[in-house]
Amino acid sequence: NHYWFESGTSTALLEHLKRYPITRALDYDGVEVCENEFSIPCESADTPMPLLYQSGYLTIASYDPLLKLYVLKIPNNEVRKGLIDCLMPIILKRTVADNNGLVTAMAKAIFSRDLGKALTALRSYIAKIPYDIITKEEWECNESREAFYKLLIYMAFSMLNSIVDTEVKSVLGRADVVIQTNADIFVLELKVDDTAEYALQQIDSKGYTIPYEADGRKLTKCGICISSSARNITHWRATDANGNVVDEQKFNS
Repeated sequence: NHYWFESGTSTALLEHLKRYPITRALDYDGVEVCENEFSIPCESADTPMPLLYQSGYLTIASYDPLLKLYVLKIPNNEVRKGLIDCLMPIILKRTVADNNGLVTAMAKAIFSRDLGKALTALRSYIAKIPYDIITKEEWECNESREAFYKLLIYMAFSMLNSIVDTEVKSVLGRADVVIQTNADIFVLELKVDDTAEYALQQIDSKGYTIPYEADGRKLTKCGICISSSARNITHWRATDANGNVVDEQKFNS
């Protein structure tokens, strides 16, 4: 079903992306830019954005004529899923079968209304990612570590969207992940080397749940903490709409 990614386009794209830092591959979904950042020859560009745009992996989502700024987006979920399937073996050294196993396990848990089980599946997946996937120099940089885990979460939940209605943050002012089923809405916020408590505080202080409060479905907020020293999720805390804890797991870091 992913025509672009079964053609030679993906090979050319991957060769081009190797020229740039690993964590930059999907940074441009929802980015706000000037025209001269994406509508230029690929050979002279200092980012992969022009090739992604000119190949159709990014399209113009909106334009602000006053500021002359464009918002670029991956055009649809099929293209996003295909791109992630294409990049995952290189970025995270996991196979398509590994990815499908993760998506199936998480989707089953979500439909069973068990967010904790879904996060446990994600934690097991993260544990199998090779340590050498990011260089020592990058790992010693806080921004690189956070970018790596943000990319990992983006890719995992974007894959999940092929089965479950999942919105992954691509612009400021929104929760990291919002998952919706017929019965539930899960609002997730991720923090690297911080606390689950702080993640929950941000959900409340930023008003991430306000659009869903009159929806009628069960609303769950979840703060997730990833430790860069443990290289995995070490704590999550889920609460109901009123802030009462409904699930919590801590792991040794």
